[in-house]
Amino acid sequence: MEVFRRTILKVPTNLKNYFYIERSENIVENTFNTFLNAMLTTSSKYDPQMTNICETAFLIVNDLLRVRFNLDEANYILDDDQNLKLNEFIFSLCNNCEYNDDLNTLRLVEVFIQLIQDGLIEMNHLITLLQFVKKELIEHALGPVFNFFCKKETGDQLSDVINLYLVYMYENIISQNSGFKNYTLKDLTNVATIITRILCQCMDQIGKRLVSTNIHRHGIQYAMNDSLSNPYREYPFKQFFWILISMCDTLIPYDAQRLAS
Repeated sequence: MEVFRRTILKVPTNLKNYFYIERSENIVENTFNTFLNAMLTTSSKYDPQMTNICETAFLIVNDLLRVRFNLDEANYILDDDQNLKLNEFIFSLCNNCEYNDDLNTLRLVEVFIQLIQDGLIEMNHLITLLQFVKKELIEHALGPVFNFFCKKETGDQLSDVINLYLVYMYENIISQNSGFKNYTLKDLTNVATIITRILCQCMDQIGKRLVSTNIHRHGIQYAMNDSLSNPYREYPFKQFFWILISMCDTLIPYDAQRLAS
């Protein structure tokens, strides 16, 4: 953590006492500077425990950025602990974001998303961001990454992430697990509507059909699984169909008919 602390000590502040680094004309330096400025300003508002998470995330992302810009030749594969720390960081970052015009949070999320697009961070980390998609800032940030992966080659991965998120939230809500007692199925339906809105803006029509069809096919299989096993019991998983109905705008009539058949 001393690397992070030494960095803070070297960084000047502007007139508002925010950490500030002059921008250069070099795209690599600018990316580092943007990330560091946003990280330092954001972490300065948090309690010590959150600052420790920021420090760890800073060191991990700093290494990933070096790989991305070919400053380090070695491959950099995150282990389970590093993935967990990054997940804690992005969750805390989004959870503490109170305003939709928080540029520092947006910049950090954008760097995080860019590393996902570059394949340096697992796509499953998008599940954490999806938990905050009701915030306009996060919805705005997810648009480009959805568009990037919503194509024939990577559509399966994107649909898997969305399905995992929907099932994860659904099961925690109906089970009323700790941390989800204030969530309702209506909340999840509203989130599914936002995800639909983002998907509808994706440019690749083939990718969009692939993602949408996969979401509904897997969702139907999930919702019917226990219903078929227990045909005489009103099993709560049937309610998952309401989530799928809220996303049907992504389907074209032909695909909807095939799913119905």
